Amino acid sequence: MEASALRALAALLVTVLLVGQAFRAPAGSNNRNSCWFGAAGFGLVALLNGLNFAQVDTSSFYGPLTVGIALLFAGSMWSLFMAYRSGEMQSQMQRMRNVIAKEQERREKRQ
Repeated sequence: MEASALRALAALLVTVLLVGQAFRAPAGSNNRNSCWFGAAGFGLVALLNGLNFAQVDTSSFYGPLTVGIALLFAGSMWSLFMAYRSGEMQSQMQRMRNVIAKEQERREKRQ
């Protein structure tokens, strides 16, 4: 399979996963906005790679499309930062702390 087709499929898979995450996040939250921005960005990446695979000349809109993708990803990161800052991600952070603590205990027992 051609590389652009694989990239398009991978970006499409990430898009679907992010849409699923967006529906699981609370309505109106920064976390949900972050997922939607990321899904839109990866959707455009999938579109661009799909057009390249279909051998469509993308030279006329490649620049604006990549700027749009970059802006969507920047918006996603900003919303994720705002979600972290406002405490929306407190439960996920606590779960990660618990996982890290268990791993440290396991390593200490081995040594």
